[in-house]
Amino acid sequence: MRCYVNRLASSSRCRVHACTPRLLSRWNVGNCASLSQATASGLQPQDTGRVITPVEKLIAGSIKSTGPISIARYMQFCLGHPIEGYYMKRDVFGEKGDFITSPEISQTFGELLAVWFMSEWERNGRPARTRLVELGSGRGTLLADMLRTFSSFRGVSQSLTTINMVENSRVMRELQKTALQSSAAAQNIELEWHDDLEELEADPNTYTMLVAHEFFDAMPIHMLEKAEDGWREVMVDLLRLDQPEEGDSEVAEDNKIHAAFGFRFVKSPPNTPLAALLSQSSTRYAALPNGSRIEVSPQGSAVAQALARLIGNGKGGAAMIIDYGDDHTFGSSLRAFRRHKHVDLFDSPGECDITANVDFAAVREAVEDKAHAHGPITQRHFLMSMGLVQRLDALLKAAETDEHKMSLAHAARRLVDSTSMGSEYKFMAITSGEEIPYPFEKRKEDPAETS
Repeated sequence: MRCYVNRLASSSRCRVHACTPRLLSRWNVGNCASLSQATASGLQPQDTGRVITPVEKLIAGSIKSTGPISIARYMQFCLGHPIEGYYMKRDVFGEKGDFITSPEISQTFGELLAVWFMSEWERNGRPARTRLVELGSGRGTLLADMLRTFSSFRGVSQSLTTINMVENSRVMRELQKTALQSSAAAQNIELEWHDDLEELEADPNTYTMLVAHEFFDAMPIHMLEKAEDGWREVMVDLLRLDQPEEGDSEVAEDNKIHAAFGFRFVKSPPNTPLAALLSQSSTRYAALPNGSRIEVSPQGSAVAQALARLIGNGKGGAAMIIDYGDDHTFGSSLRAFRRHKHVDLFDSPGECDITANVDFAAVREAVEDKAHAHGPITQRHFLMSMGLVQRLDALLKAAETDEHKMSLAHAARRLVDSTSMGSEYKFMAITSGEEIPYPFEKRKEDPAETS
């Protein structure tokens, strides 16, 4: 580990462009054409002064045809519709988009992550064949920074055979090809794209490095509420202005906030088959008091299981999941973003990013018996432990202007700020071996992380 960190710290190589990776997952919305036809007639907006998006029409048509839909289904329409979905038709990243992620802020993020993967590769006997996998690669920035770092270390660079990107957006695939094609060709590495992680199989001759950065936060979630008569699912229904609000005061109050956007929350009857099944998916839920809400992502758990099978079988490997969340369930973290600001969940469906905190305890439960989960630890702890200060010093010495130095320092501080990104983002490692990897060992809590 130390030799990788020292060599990286002494390098003054800089990324010459800034791009942003982001999640994209494969969701089958289904029956899109028939839903579109169904909503073409008879759908009237609640507010004629507001633009009705294509996705909003599809969702309204589905609800009119079959009744309220789950929040997971709502997210699937908004984010993953094959034509009108948020990630399918535009570049939504960077200052001009809706959000900025860590790799875009500073090249050191991808470089230090690459150092961690190299240390795991070394600890596993320097396998002769290695593949690099990313779930939702955005513009390819994170992979580009990692690939550039690998190129400085001959052993791991020569072992890389393919870069596998799980990405079903054609727009994003083209951006990724632009970002990676030249450097991959120079290192004789093949680029491959997949619609689903299940397309990749464990290979007895190939070691796997897998990264999922801000991927699990957009996995569709179901919201459940525990009551005396059982578990009810919070659903999405059409807003009917001519009818009074029904149900408990909490849902009615929620709907006051969303009243301008054509949809509202309702609750299912108690103990529907899906609510009963999801409420039993973790033993943690049984002890929750009545009135508790939980956000459950069965698709997220399925991806984690597929990841664990890939890492735990064959030649083995290591994965890193990086996202905002914590080691427990959440009840009200669901939110939407547009132009770097929080917006209403029902605002302009298909035009906003929708996300929820990751329950890392659920990820750990999903990978049990297949691989070993470590963490989560904070982004601040990971980056500082991996040598952020030393790497920043090297970049500052190579910077030619004071303005560039200030920009580098500001970006690094932003990554580890204990009041925001440094504590909000968590790292969880998944490995094929039981040995706890650095820097996930038990430690005394850093006061700066909890302040």
